[in-house]
Amino acid sequence: MRTVWLFLGVIFLVGCGSKKEPIDLDMLNGYWEIEKVSFPDSSVKTYDISTTIDFFTFGDGKGFRKKVKPTLDGIYTTSNDAIPFIKVEEEGGVYLRYSNESESWEEEVQLLQANLLRLRNAEGIQYTYSRYEPIAITDE
Repeated sequence: MRTVWLFLGVIFLVGCGSKKEPIDLDMLNGYWEIEKVSFPDSSVKTYDISTTIDFFTFGDGKGFRKKVKPTLDGIYTTSNDAIPFIKVEEEGGVYLRYSNESESWEEEVQLLQANLLRLRNAEGIQYTYSRYEPIAITDE
């Protein structure tokens, strides 16, 4: 009888374990502002203000990322340096695999919510972003 209770207890614990939520990369679309960078040695660099914003677009398993600079009048200035990526799912994770003329690399999407994005590269550096909200300047 003790074996049965032990077996049921193990099944209960496994069944109640935390499951990783699926990542909906459609939420990636839009503008993201870097908040902090966390390094493997536990050091953290925070960004109170950033002059560039990351713009992501994603659909049909692929997308691109580019840096843009917001201006006070609500316009974004940008160059033509978009970096294409594809979505890769492996080993239980979702990855953005980038490539350009000179190199390729990938970042794991650790967390993607409506207003929070966390990416980690192969070196273990973690980048935390928040959804960018333009500064509204009103005439009063």
